[in-house]
Amino acid sequence: MAIDYYTIRVNNQVQAQSRDRLRQTEADCRLGQTDTGAPVDIHSPTCVDALARVIRDANGDITSVHFAPINIAREQTSGIDVTANYRIQTALGDLRLTGNYNWTRRHTRQQYPGDPIEDMLAVTFSDATLPRTKGNLGADWSRGTWGASIFGTYLGRVANYDNDAWIHATWRFNASARYAVNDHLRLTLMIDNLFNQMPPRDRTWGNYPYYDTSWFDSIGRSLFLQLTWKLGGKALD
Repeated sequence: MAIDYYTIRVNNQVQAQSRDRLRQTEADCRLGQTDTGAPVDIHSPTCVDALARVIRDANGDITSVHFAPINIAREQTSGIDVTANYRIQTALGDLRLTGNYNWTRRHTRQQYPGDPIEDMLAVTFSDATLPRTKGNLGADWSRGTWGASIFGTYLGRVANYDNDAWIHATWRFNASARYAVNDHLRLTLMIDNLFNQMPPRDRTWGNYPYYDTSWFDSIGRSLFLQLTWKLGGKALD
């Protein structure tokens, strides 16, 4: 078992700007508030930059948006990461158990010097809220030429589209079974999304595909048959 505490600070991080996000920010700056009513300071560094990048004509219509990779002023995160591995040898075969859990204590961002520091774990964070917890569990069994495994991925709660409530935590599992024909030839059946888990429902998401693609996808249960043949050299692991 390993337990690690980490703290990471990044300055002048390069990040690609979003054209749609710039247009939304520019509109919020001109209106003095977001669509949820939160106040926006038009003189803030973020607003000054957005107003300079979104070009309007005399009628107030947008004619162009100038966006490019920029250097973010500062980003910081800290938390605890726990990893465990356990092996059991029995007459029925070898069983290996693995697990990992990450708890993020803090994750903040300041886009431009002078801007307020944003909490990227808060439900009200303007971009895609980061999950505070993530993890996985795995089990692998092997006996002679046969083997099987199952692996589950856990994602903690994230904010809904309106940034006013949480979407519940989710699990997704993959599984596989394998047979070693010989030392250099193996046949494997793999199943992704074993339980056909779909993205959690978010009734506030009004645009296609109606869920946050930053964290979820709608690919259902998928089966793959893989043949591995190693020519020469050492035996397959």
